[in-house]
Amino acid sequence: MQSDDQLPLAAWGQALAAARTEQGLGVVETARELMLSPAQLRNIESGTLQSFHGSGYYLRAVQKYATRLNVVLDPAVEALPLTDSQLGMQRLNKNLPESHASATATLSRRQSTLDNGLSVSPFRSRSSRIGMVLGVILVFAVALGVYLSAEEGWPNKQTSQTADGMAQQTPSGESVQAITVPITPDLDQPVSLSDQSPRPATEPLLVSPTATRAVSVTEPLTLPAPAPEVAPPPAPEPPPPPADIFEARFTADCWVEVRYKDGRVEQKVYTERDILTVPVDEIKGLVLGNAAAVRAQRRGQSFDVMTYAGGRNVSRISEADLR
Repeated sequence: MQSDDQLPLAAWGQALAAARTEQGLGVVETARELMLSPAQLRNIESGTLQSFHGSGYYLRAVQKYATRLNVVLDPAVEALPLTDSQLGMQRLNKNLPESHASATATLSRRQSTLDNGLSVSPFRSRSSRIGMVLGVILVFAVALGVYLSAEEGWPNKQTSQTADGMAQQTPSGESVQAITVPITPDLDQPVSLSDQSPRPATEPLLVSPTATRAVSVTEPLTLPAPAPEVAPPPAPEPPPPPADIFEARFTADCWVEVRYKDGRVEQKVYTERDILTVPVDEIKGLVLGNAAAVRAQRRGQSFDVMTYAGGRNVSRISEADLR
């Protein structure tokens, strides 16, 4: 008996790989056609049995591969002294009916078609056609029902049938009283009867104790009096502009001198609790010692006194600087 190590794996693999490359066939397509995995096809060409359960499966795959490529193996598979399992696989190969092989090829082609997304289930196509026919029949039935209802006078016929039914419910033994209603035009109060058919000047009306005749009276339309126009509220006056006031607060003790236009001079040391407030139009000159501790505002806007300090900590502000 010949063992797996004595099989010419490398020679067969090289011959089959060369033939496949020469014929321009891909590994995936050829494996699908032979109902093998791409890994098994690559193992055959590389001369290994890694993807096969045994040598019998390998020999059967090699024979199929050689038959597909029209390659004569050297040595041939039939010429080898095979093991019992290999001989069994070979006999199974020879006794395989042609119909089974044809069915296998057909199944392979169907699988390939399904993988490429080109096949359509006949049952699904037949179901779609049946559903379309049923939908058309349903639409036609609904349209026919609407047409027949319109021909029979629906819904007006139903109203007339209801009125006839109410008239038939009146007991036959009741007495009917005739009332003569003179029709005289009233210019001040127009009256319109619900029945607009022409009638003579005096017409007897049959009144039943259980039935009433509807008479609608048209009243003159009274329009409501127009609402008096309401004048819009006056727009609020804009707030007055802030007064031109120079205001200073202090974060530390600061000596301040204020010279007024009327000749007055005020000198004082201001602390953190003090606030200096002076109208701008009364100031002739202003001296702020320790100017870095002064936080001044004019008309609610920040006023930087260090601009007039000249690089020192004493700020001298003139009347021209405040214009």
